[in-house]
Amino acid sequence: MSDFVSRYGKDQAVDHVDYFAFSRGLHGPEIPPLAIGRAHWDNWAIWHVLHSKHPVVDASAVVTAVHQNHDYGHHQEGKQGVYYGEEAERNRQLAGGWRHLRTIADATEVLTPRKLKRNALRHWSTAKRYATQAGRGLLNDLWHPVWFAVLTLTRPLRRSVRPR
Repeated sequence: MSDFVSRYGKDQAVDHVDYFAFSRGLHGPEIPPLAIGRAHWDNWAIWHVLHSKHPVVDASAVVTAVHQNHDYGHHQEGKQGVYYGEEAERNRQLAGGWRHLRTIADATEVLTPRKLKRNALRHWSTAKRYATQAGRGLLNDLWHPVWFAVLTLTRPLRRSVRPR
């Protein structure tokens, strides 16, 4: 199986977070009625953990997470509808807008094969947030997807400089 994943698998963008492990009750009764399977629910969950002053661990370096390839035929507008449709927009609003969305790049810790370390690259996402707060609204809506594209393109480089 690992040969197949190595050969045909691909890393996803930092905003695609499909695997979580957390203590029961961590999110408490505060979870907004987010639509699972649409954009932003996972990004809100990361924000909420960080906002609650708990650590978020990026285990990508040591865990091979396999997400099935699938189409978006379950939505009448396809992939566009899943990520940018009415339910995705409602999720973003329920989450509190862009300022309450985080990605795995915001993790406080990184799990390496040897030990758990502070995420020294966390400032990338923080810098993006400060830069966009000055130009909320349209600028933020334009910058957000561009920033995720930059993070996706630089992921191999950022991973290569992480201490192991």
